[in-house]
Amino acid sequence: MDQHDDVKVWLDAIDSEDARGFVPIKDFDQVPDSIRAESLRWNGEFFGPDTGPYSAGLKVLHSVHAPPPPCFDMLRHVYRVREIDVAVEEALAITLIRLRPVKDTPLGLPEDQRADAIVTLASSILSETAQVSSKKFDFPRRIKEGVLFSSGVRVDPNRMFYWPDRIDGGIRHGAVVFLLYKKSLGTGLPSCIGWFDDAFRAAHSTGS
Repeated sequence: MDQHDDVKVWLDAIDSEDARGFVPIKDFDQVPDSIRAESLRWNGEFFGPDTGPYSAGLKVLHSVHAPPPPCFDMLRHVYRVREIDVAVEEALAITLIRLRPVKDTPLGLPEDQRADAIVTLASSILSETAQVSSKKFDFPRRIKEGVLFSSGVRVDPNRMFYWPDRIDGGIRHGAVVFLLYKKSLGTGLPSCIGWFDDAFRAAHSTGS
């Protein structure tokens, strides 16, 4: 078993849910207060003060993925900041961040510059709490489409102390992706199922 198999499982699961479709939300106030508060809290943890989906001055497209259980409930936020196209897909337990620079993408650079470019890209978007610049990601020798990497692949997300202890990533469909776990100090990792209530799900269902 490859040490990154669990990372791949998460990414495959999210991509599978992604294929079921998202329903646009014109007025984000439609989202229940408890869900908005949870989303606001974690995006505040994960992103810099002016790079997250709730930062002032950004034009953000919000949508929701609300299929029948046992599929994932997810919110999506799509926007551009610092000449980077950002797509944030968040479930109750995880957040997946997809980054596509408008120019100078990591895969467009010489191979010996790609790892540094990925770290620089992450540092420009993620919060100081993530401590990206000081982490040692286990980048493969050749960074290309489909690769996976982690700052702590042997760290169990369910047992780690706090979310910065493990940040996973990879290259998917040309985008640099980062998988972050919503792990608070001294708490367990929640399930990805059952975030939305029945009324909200019925109003925004993406079907089975």
